[in-house]
Amino acid sequence: MSIDPVSTQVSIGKITLATQEKKVIIVVIHTQRNQSIRLISARKANERERKRYEQP
Repeated sequence: MSIDPVSTQVSIGKITLATQEKKVIIVVIHTQRNQSIRLISARKANERERKRYEQP
């Protein structure tokens, strides 16, 4: 078994989705191959992640 370093690189992005009453921050884990972006996971951010994201 071998590990392809290109296919194992994962980028982590945070996306803010806002409504008029509240905002929801989610953590999106994805990888990019060629010109395609592949979604691995998406979940609601925990308290620590929200605080870090909201820092100026």
